[in-house]
Amino acid sequence: MPRVILNSHSIQKADKLVVRAGHEKAYKYEQMQVEIYSAGVLNPEPKLGIGTKPTISEDGLFEVEISTDSLQPGLFEVLLIRFHSTLDSKTPEKIDVLPRSLNERVIFEVIAHPVIPRSKAEIYAELSKLEHEIEEKFAAPFQIVEGAKNLLGYSVFVFIRDLLVGTRIRFPYFELLPTRAGLESIDTFNFVNMFLDQNTKTNVFFNYTEDAKRTSVQSNPVCVVHFPNVEAQSQNVARDYCVDKAKTLLLALALSRDAGGSVFDVVVFCHENHRATKFSVTSNYIGNLLIGNLSGENADTLHTYLFALESMALENFLTQLYREARRERHVDFQYVRLWQILEIIAEGEDYDPAAPLMDYEGNLLFHNDGSQRLHKGSVHCVYAMLRDNRIGKSKSTWENVNKWFSVRCAVAHYGSISNYENLKASVKEWAIIANKEISENPGHDRNLWELKEDVKLLLQRRLVTKSL
Repeated sequence: MPRVILNSHSIQKADKLVVRAGHEKAYKYEQMQVEIYSAGVLNPEPKLGIGTKPTISEDGLFEVEISTDSLQPGLFEVLLIRFHSTLDSKTPEKIDVLPRSLNERVIFEVIAHPVIPRSKAEIYAELSKLEHEIEEKFAAPFQIVEGAKNLLGYSVFVFIRDLLVGTRIRFPYFELLPTRAGLESIDTFNFVNMFLDQNTKTNVFFNYTEDAKRTSVQSNPVCVVHFPNVEAQSQNVARDYCVDKAKTLLLALALSRDAGGSVFDVVVFCHENHRATKFSVTSNYIGNLLIGNLSGENADTLHTYLFALESMALENFLTQLYREARRERHVDFQYVRLWQILEIIAEGEDYDPAAPLMDYEGNLLFHNDGSQRLHKGSVHCVYAMLRDNRIGKSKSTWENVNKWFSVRCAVAHYGSISNYENLKASVKEWAIIANKEISENPGHDRNLWELKEDVKLLLQRRLVTKSL
């Protein structure tokens, strides 16, 4: 029977903590590892880990001595004892003893020297009190809109795919939960089998094996963002708020966890009527809804593009940027991605920054103060590049390029199209015009559509021209 015993549950800082552990097979291992976590806090974290060769105590337990120099005064818990480094090849690589799975948790405290040590019962009572207060605070109602009327309480579960998480992490009113599971790929198997059955005479059928299931689950991990008690005026308000919060958490995880992840389902449970509603957050198709030759399904055209993309690295890269821009669901970020393509191509033209800038008809262009415009700066170079490729017209392209650039600057420097107040005056003027046009035509951003169309036409011409 596994056992874990401490020499004391109240240790003065810099004193030695002796951890003794027993397991019927421990004698087959050379190393004993001890993992110590903080306790009585919102998010217990690993604070000390040691692995060393244990000694054997008089009662036959394996014993390690740990210095508490690095531990600040507070409560701690021994969460893992691991025996590893086998003496023979037939023994499993490790054996884990999880103290929480035993009869009681293994808790101790580190105290400053003047403090009188407490009994084990006193330490456990304080931990129980702290954890109860944490749970109460975590589960307390959180109003999405302070002061709103006719609020209902909801528990919300936001399901995240393609993100592997192994640690439960809590925030003031929501938490990130690992599932140690993933999504199966049986739908893809069924679709492939259906297609082969309906469109071929191969009589091929692929079985969805346990190995295929295991591989799929490992390749498509799922975690959950849980909101225990949010108060809102409707389930839709609760859902939208929690999804937005989860997406912001995913941005933070992209930096800290170096992983992506996306929301695929939301479950909202109403506390008042005990009803649960499931919402699917699908990645809807973005692209041409037409099919056939007129929609771009042309064999000759695709053959030309394919040859060019396979043989020209820069065009391949630029087209990948375009694809990512088309897949981007945030309108603001589409401006940034598409403008980046124009800038890259314009920079490649290597314009002389001292050369005068001219319009499509060869007329010189001037600043408002009468000074001559030169091939200097992103706006001027992009305009010249579009002019040289005969895309657009003098007046409309000049206006478009300035509006696109102003929106790009607002997003890139201040995070949103509407955050243009701090742009320099010449750029801000165009941002005001662009924002006014966007607000007057909700649902259709003509500026973005023209930017996308010009970028697409430019890339198409480059592929065709360079493949000749």
